[in-house]
Parts: sequence; structure tokens; C-alpha cells
Amino acid sequence: DNMKRMSTTATTTSNASNGAVTLPLTSLPKANVRRIMKLNDQVSNISAESLSATTKAAELFLAHFASSAYQVAAQNNRKTIKVDDLLLVIKSDQHKYEFLNTAFGR
Repeated sequence: DNMKRMSTTATTTSNASNGAVTLPLTSLPKANVRRIMKLNDQVSNISAESLSATTKAAELFLAHFASSAYQVAAQNNRKTIKVDDLLLVIKSDQHKYEFLNTAFGR
């Protein structure tokens, strides 16, 4: 299962001011995540640890979102995720995915 594989990937240890922090290795390009984080004008500095944590959180979110959309597709006897599947996932849990409504024009 992809969700399990992503959550059990190797980790790296970083020395933070308050002790060692274990950070998961990530697949998304950190430069892209940094650029997205900086879309907020209030964000000026991003530590390496927070970038790694945000990158991993984004990967986990995308894996969960895709898994939920795949379940919708599978219920409709398809292996391909369509936009309608994503919309059904968003609609099925409005509280969790409320922030996506504007992105999808809802």
C-alpha cells in the first residue's frame, strides 16, 4: 500500500537547537514546496526542518487524497482517477477539504 510505504520511508536526523529531530526523506522537490510556501507574502524565512516537515505533510496529504479518489474510481469500476472523483472526495468530507472548494470553483 502506497500510504504505508510513504509513512515508513527512511529518515534523516538534524540537530535542532533543542535536540535531534528526525525528519522523513521526501519525494517532492523541496524547491517547489519552498516556492509554494513563499506565495504567502508573510513568509520570508523557512528553516530546513520546517521545509522538510511541510514537504512530507504535502506528500502524505496528496497520497491520502489520491487514495480516497482512487476508491471512488474503483467503486465505479475504473482505475483512472477523474476530476469528478476528486470532487466527490471533497464533497464527502466538506470539513476536511473545505479549503479546496475555491480551487475547484465550488
